[in-house]
Amino acid sequence: MPTKDEFEALGDAVNTSWTSDYKNSGIAGLICTDKEDSSKILFFPAAAGLGDGYIGYVGSYGYYWSSSLKNNYVDYAHRLLFRQSFIDWTDFTERHHGHSIRPVLASGDSERPYVEIAGIKWSTMNIGASTETDAGLYFQWGDIQGYTASQCGSGEG
Repeated sequence: MPTKDEFEALGDAVNTSWTSDYKNSGIAGLICTDKEDSSKILFFPAAAGLGDGYIGYVGSYGYYWSSSLKNNYVDYAHRLLFRQSFIDWTDFTERHHGHSIRPVLASGDSERPYVEIAGIKWSTMNIGASTETDAGLYFQWGDIQGYTASQCGSGEG
């Protein structure tokens, strides 16, 4: 899982744009293009998150966990939060919410597809995803059990 500092480094290293239809997939989300090498592109689907027993705002919001706890608030952890006109690379929320995870790869790991930006190897897919536009699984912070969208609720909110 990326740290808060790795999300900040990504934010400093990329130009961002919103799309409502990434590569004609019908999936909305955040496009991150490396400022130094425009061929390096990372897409974060607006997979929303789990709260109050359902997934809300799919296609409008993206929430991605970091591995960093909020200082002095052990019930909170940092996350990437975005929507069409807003990005906060170090937002934080209560750990019981369910969010996507975009892994970073350890050095030497070349098994999964990645894009290296700011010296960090970012997986091109969320945990549990089969494509770069797939939301993958939703996790509570610190939990190793992920949940599919159908296990979480309707997707409306």
